[in-house]
Amino acid sequence: MDCGKKDLGTSSNVKSKKNRCYITKLSNEILLYICTYIDAKSATKLSQTCKRLRDGVILSDPLWRERLRRDLELDLRIKRPFKSFYEIYRLVSMSRKVAKIYLSERFYSSGKYGYLPGWLWTWVILNTSAPELPLWIKNHREAFLRVKVSELPLGRIQRVWNLAAGDFSGVREARNERGTIYYSWSDVHKVFFAKNGGLRELTIHSLKRCSRAKRHLERSYAHLTNPEQMTNQHQSGQRCITVLPQEFFPPTYGLGNFFRPL
Repeated sequence: MDCGKKDLGTSSNVKSKKNRCYITKLSNEILLYICTYIDAKSATKLSQTCKRLRDGVILSDPLWRERLRRDLELDLRIKRPFKSFYEIYRLVSMSRKVAKIYLSERFYSSGKYGYLPGWLWTWVILNTSAPELPLWIKNHREAFLRVKVSELPLGRIQRVWNLAAGDFSGVREARNERGTIYYSWSDVHKVFFAKNGGLRELTIHSLKRCSRAKRHLERSYAHLTNPEQMTNQHQSGQRCITVLPQEFFPPTYGLGNFFRPL
């Protein structure tokens, strides 16, 4: 009698196991279809559960290429010299966060609004439109705040886009300030396309530079997003300036409004 009950229990367990639907048993096509309905953070956490999901999610170029297009407004067809589109997605997200920090209240005391370090520009130019300054900077009346990221000095253009001064022959200057010539973001792209061939060539050029700046970005991201570093820098800044109310500052964690669409 007991043996019969044991057999009955065993058979029911076998049936229940057969009826279970394990996500790891799904085909790559179905798994990727599911991942299109969850955000990038959730997809990354899902991939950390086991090797099967890591290979099916993180190593899926179609998934992360689409994520780049939808989340970061980057329509990339090329990934080299990077190993995967996921790696590009991760690093571009970090670069957007770092750029927003450079344009935020943390650098209020320096007076360098709109200033981005040279290595960060290698990531900024992946997008075909200029980054926008926060609204509170645009509306400020102080002279040193009149900075337009969309107007770039010739020296910066030469270093980042690998263009020469002669390439801008016939192109109208955006402004000439104390001997420094500035050109608009759109004109820089037109000159680059005319000289090198188009958006594909710009992407190849940008990704190569980004690959060389990868470690610098990761170190800077770790430094700038460290809560202790934020506190120390904020306290030192308070000695020099009057801190504006928090509502004057945009959040630094969002990515969607940092770049204008074409």
